[in-house]
Amino acid sequence: MPYFYIGVKENTHQDVSSYLSKKFATILSKIEIVLKEDLNLPNHLTGLKALYLKLSFATTMDLMKVRREIIPYVKKYKESDKDVYSNMLKSHYGGVTETRQISQLENITAIREYDVPYHVRAAIDLKVNVGRWYSVSIRSNNPCPEISERSDLIERP
Repeated sequence: MPYFYIGVKENTHQDVSSYLSKKFATILSKIEIVLKEDLNLPNHLTGLKALYLKLSFATTMDLMKVRREIIPYVKKYKESDKDVYSNMLKSHYGGVTETRQISQLENITAIREYDVPYHVRAAIDLKVNVGRWYSVSIRSNNPCPEISERSDLIERP
């Protein structure tokens, strides 16, 4: 099942999740809140984790539709994130601050693993590795094939 992750502002996971499930009700298969390592942190090797929303889809076309709508908000957030210091100074010294209704899409801060091709994603999730031998069997009552690694085969038979 195709999927990608989105990062959202702190304490907005439930709001963004419910908004996305309503907005993309016919496209989204499932939304989960998952804990993933945050590689954007300066000290990301410590293994600190952050909450992300995992958006799952039935088809790759559905994934592309939602991705097209989310990416502009991520880019906009990254641009506005550069102006954090100037916004903080304005608010502290009585400058004009913007007050307007915020869309839940504006709470999206990052998008992860959206550019991984589906065949690579499936291989990673199913733990199918290059250079290994596998037995594949199909049952008539199960639409998904069973893939099992053949550790007894080291060389080509």
